[in-house]
Amino acid sequence: MPASHANGNQTAVIATEYTLTGSAITAAGSYELNFSLDAMEKSDELNITIEKRIAGGAASVVAYDRSYADAQGEPLVIGIPVTVSGAANTSVTFKFTQTAGTGRNFVWEITAL
Repeated sequence: MPASHANGNQTAVIATEYTLTGSAITAAGSYELNFSLDAMEKSDELNITIEKRIAGGAASVVAYDRSYADAQGEPLVIGIPVTVSGAANTSVTFKFTQTAGTGRNFVWEITAL
């Protein structure tokens, strides 16, 4: 049964990248990002990135990268489910950056599936 792995809110400072949960998730499992864009208004721009490090990989690679601008008609982003195998050096990292506009408070949750 799905359960909340981590959740919170972050008031963005323009051009500052935030790592949700503070660091990469390394525990084996499947994770899904739920991110509210409800606070966005005209001239706001935001980028959401999911990075994954796979077994045998030297570095994290971008698995999901999307940009959003202005007020959103459908303000809830549900990211693709991402798995972590639990093998050595595997992980997933959820990040966001508000790149323009007025710094907004964004609410998020990472669900363990």
